Amino acid sequence: MNEPQVAQFGDPGDAVLRLTPKKPTAHYKSIVLDLNPETAQVKQSFVFDTQGNINQVSFRKVETNTKLADSLFTWSPPPGTKVVKPEQLAPGNP
Repeated sequence: MNEPQVAQFGDPGDAVLRLTPKKPTAHYKSIVLDLNPETAQVKQSFVFDTQGNINQVSFRKVETNTKLADSLFTWSPPPGTKVVKPEQLAPGNP
Protein backbone atom coordinates (compact mmCIF):
# COMPACT_ATOMS: atom_id res chain seq x y z
CA MET A 1 0.00 0.00 0.00
CA ASN A 2 1.43 3.36 -1.01
CA GLU A 3 1.53 6.12 1.56
CA PRO A 4 -0.22 9.41 0.79
CA GLN A 5 1.94 12.35 -0.24
CA VAL A 6 2.80 14.86 2.50
CA ALA A 7 0.85 17.55 0.65
CA GLN A 8 -2.33 15.71 1.69
CA PHE A 9 -1.71 16.46 5.37
CA GLY A 10 -2.28 19.62 7.36
CA ASP A 11 -3.80 22.91 6.36
CA PRO A 12 -2.60 25.06 3.44
CA GLY A 13 0.61 26.80 4.49
CA ASP A 14 1.52 24.28 7.21
CA ALA A 15 4.99 22.79 7.29
CA VAL A 16 4.76 19.02 6.80
CA LEU A 17 7.65 16.63 7.45
CA ARG A 18 7.88 12.94 6.63
CA LEU A 19 10.28 11.01 8.87
CA THR A 20 11.47 7.65 7.60
CA PRO A 21 13.83 5.38 9.55
CA LYS A 22 17.25 4.73 8.04
CA LYS A 23 16.89 1.05 8.92
CA PRO A 24 13.57 -0.73 8.31
CA THR A 25 11.52 -1.50 11.40
CA ALA A 26 8.64 -3.91 11.98
CA HIS A 27 6.73 -1.27 13.96
CA TYR A 28 6.29 1.59 11.51
CA LYS A 29 7.19 2.70 7.99
CA SER A 30 7.16 6.44 8.52
CA ILE A 31 5.81 9.32 10.57
CA VAL A 32 4.36 12.53 9.16
CA LEU A 33 4.35 15.66 11.31
CA ASP A 34 2.05 18.60 10.53
CA LEU A 35 3.65 21.74 12.00
CA ASN A 36 2.35 25.22 12.69
CA PRO A 37 4.56 27.33 10.39
CA GLU A 38 4.74 30.24 12.86
CA THR A 39 5.58 28.33 16.05
CA ALA A 40 6.97 25.02 14.69
CA GLN A 41 4.72 23.20 17.17
CA VAL A 42 3.36 19.85 16.07
CA LYS A 43 -0.35 20.12 15.25
CA GLN A 44 -0.83 16.50 14.18
CA SER A 45 1.18 13.34 13.79
CA PHE A 46 0.47 10.40 11.50
CA VAL A 47 2.19 7.06 12.07
CA PHE A 48 2.16 4.62 9.14
CA ASP A 49 2.66 1.02 10.24
CA THR A 50 3.80 -1.94 8.19
CA GLN A 51 0.25 -3.34 7.98
CA GLY A 52 -1.02 -0.27 6.12
CA ASN A 53 -2.70 1.34 9.14
CA ILE A 54 -2.46 5.05 9.94
CA ASN A 55 -2.59 6.29 13.54
CA GLN A 56 -3.40 10.00 13.78
CA VAL A 57 -2.92 12.14 16.88
CA SER A 58 -4.10 15.76 16.93
CA PHE A 59 -2.81 18.30 19.44
CA ARG A 60 -5.28 21.04 20.34
CA LYS A 61 -5.40 23.70 23.04
CA VAL A 62 -1.71 23.11 23.78
CA GLU A 63 -0.36 25.32 26.56
CA THR A 64 3.38 25.78 26.81
CA ASN A 65 5.57 27.03 29.65
CA THR A 66 2.82 26.72 32.24
CA LYS A 67 3.67 26.53 35.91
CA LEU A 68 3.09 23.09 37.36
CA ALA A 69 3.25 22.11 41.01
CA ASP A 70 6.23 19.95 42.00
CA SER A 71 3.74 17.61 43.68
CA LEU A 72 2.58 16.50 40.22
CA PHE A 73 5.96 14.83 39.72
CA THR A 74 6.24 12.75 42.86
CA TRP A 75 6.07 8.99 42.78
CA SER A 76 5.82 6.51 45.60
CA PRO A 77 6.63 2.97 44.55
CA PRO A 78 4.21 0.30 45.70
CA PRO A 79 5.32 -1.84 48.65
CA GLY A 80 7.80 -4.52 47.60
CA THR A 81 9.04 -2.63 44.53
CA LYS A 82 12.81 -2.74 43.97
CA VAL A 83 14.04 0.77 43.12
CA VAL A 84 17.18 0.91 40.96
CA LYS A 85 19.07 4.21 40.84
CA PRO A 86 21.00 5.31 37.71
CA GLU A 87 24.37 4.98 39.44
CA GLN A 88 23.54 1.32 40.10
CA LEU A 89 23.34 0.73 36.34
CA ALA A 90 26.95 1.75 35.72
CA PRO A 91 29.20 -0.89 34.07
CA GLY A 92 30.50 -3.38 36.58
CA ASN A 93 27.51 -3.12 38.93
CA PRO A 94 25.26 -6.20 39.03
